[in-house]
Amino acid sequence: MLVGIVYGISTLFTDQKEPPFPFEANLIRLDTNTISSIEVFLKSEAFEKITFQKESSEWLITKNNFTTKANVDSIEQLLSTIQNIQTDRIVANQRNQWEKFGVQDRHSNQVKIYENGMLKEDFHITTSLFTQTNIDTAFIRLSTENEVYAVPSMVGHYIDKGFSSYRKRNILNVPIQDLIQVEFMNNTSLDTILRNNEHWTWNGSILDSTKITNYINGLQQVSGFNFVNDFDALNNQKRLHHQIKLTCSNQPEPILIRCYTDTLRVKPFIIHSNMNKDAYFASDSTEIYQRLFKKVGDFIK
Repeated sequence: MLVGIVYGISTLFTDQKEPPFPFEANLIRLDTNTISSIEVFLKSEAFEKITFQKESSEWLITKNNFTTKANVDSIEQLLSTIQNIQTDRIVANQRNQWEKFGVQDRHSNQVKIYENGMLKEDFHITTSLFTQTNIDTAFIRLSTENEVYAVPSMVGHYIDKGFSSYRKRNILNVPIQDLIQVEFMNNTSLDTILRNNEHWTWNGSILDSTKITNYINGLQQVSGFNFVNDFDALNNQKRLHHQIKLTCSNQPEPILIRCYTDTLRVKPFIIHSNMNKDAYFASDSTEIYQRLFKKVGDFIK
């Protein structure tokens, strides 16, 4: 829905490189309570359709028949960004000018928004281009209109975020003040460390305070960056290499972190947590793997 745009203004600009009268106008109006789905076609992802589908209070994200839960905060930020788009000025009002500003079909990013299953908004937007005044600007065009509008470049950059940017990246979010036990398991051994008042112990021996405190603090928030979408844990139990079990006093079930090994991958360690059941993350020996998977000997004085 176009709000506050007077068509007569745009006709003044037909024969000029840039219109002389800048203005601000809310370009798109949304009722976020009725939005049912969003489709995004990004140039950076070969215009393959990314679909966001609302399911109750959650959002699902789909690409290439792969569906997972989306980060709700990221979706809300996307909608807020779109809803608050304000144009700086009209830069073109004829179809033959679209290419100049990069908003022709199958060339710029496209967003479709559905409310209660019906198409509500459909627009093309660039990431950013430098204008003749060397100002970094994005350009937007409603799919059913000829007009092209200049908008702040940050709008184009935010909408250009790819599939992985909307996924949940958390591996761990541990209330470390309630953590009372950590178990390190592999194919041949099981080591358990326990919290005993202000100390952590293993087989009755007090562990090095600085070393174990640094490790425990590092468990509080852990995120992954390299998603693995083609790994089936059920069919790869033989690849299970390490496990960590975290027991907290205020949680009914322990937190489990599993590490699988696939030496054919560039990043051979595949890490999964039951705090984010839909996601698997790849790591090499210097990344998340090194941070999480320790030996008790690493904490001995």
